[in-house]
Amino acid sequence: MGHSFLSCKVSRNLGAIQECLNETLFEGLHHVRHILADWRHDYNHVRPHSSLNGQSPMEALENKNEKSLNINP
Repeated sequence: MGHSFLSCKVSRNLGAIQECLNETLFEGLHHVRHILADWRHDYNHVRPHSSLNGQSPMEALENKNEKSLNINP
């Protein structure tokens, strides 16, 4: 049995990837890989996510790491 919250996240991500794929006419497998690598970078490093209070996943991770390093003994 799957978890519905996981299915929702996977479905949302697949929808975003499908949007990228639908708007691009690919010249070959190398081109597909290049476009998806660009999309993945944008999604993880640039694009704001409402579930992360408008931060990209990388920004959220960096902020989490900074907070954990700034804990005073």
